[in-house]
Amino acid sequence: MKKRLVLFLMLMVQFFMAQNKVEDYLHLGSKYRFDNKDYELVWSSHPASNFYKQEYILPNENVEKYKRLILIDFIEGDLDPKDVLSGLANSLENSKKQNPVINYKVYEKNNEYMIDFIMSENSQDGKDVLILERNVYRYFRINTPKRKGILLFGVSDRAYTKKEMDNMFSVLKNNKLELVNKVAKIEVPKIK
Repeated sequence: MKKRLVLFLMLMVQFFMAQNKVEDYLHLGSKYRFDNKDYELVWSSHPASNFYKQEYILPNENVEKYKRLILIDFIEGDLDPKDVLSGLANSLENSKKQNPVINYKVYEKNNEYMIDFIMSENSQDGKDVLILERNVYRYFRINTPKRKGILLFGVSDRAYTKKEMDNMFSVLKNNKLELVNKVAKIEVPKIK
């Protein structure tokens, strides 16, 4: 019985270690520089044969409770960035019925698309905002000999306390375009 328990525990440890392994599917490296800060690759996923996801946070942050997260997704295929963005915009529009905090703005320039949106996670009774999240996503069409599809570069900022949320709303009111402009200026991440 004791041997079975030890074997079971060893298998569980291996399972959880395998779950925590972070794979650089897009070959961008273990660090990604944005806004003069180095973000570390902390999570990745390959949930479908044509879909890859990678997330980066600052070294002193936790992926479960981050202040800023960089996300880079790639969907392989003959896709139009406008269609991918429209899917997200439609989803946000439908969610606004249950969550009045949701708001978004779409930007288009030279056949490139961006969306700036805010959303929240609320308490069960809907009276309290638990997490306030602002996201700025930029969609790139990738068409190289090795890869064809849509690359999403996103910045996700979160607030958890009333003070942090008030600060986020203040930034949105007084300096909303700062983050949008920073995301608009990044070079297309060189995936392989």
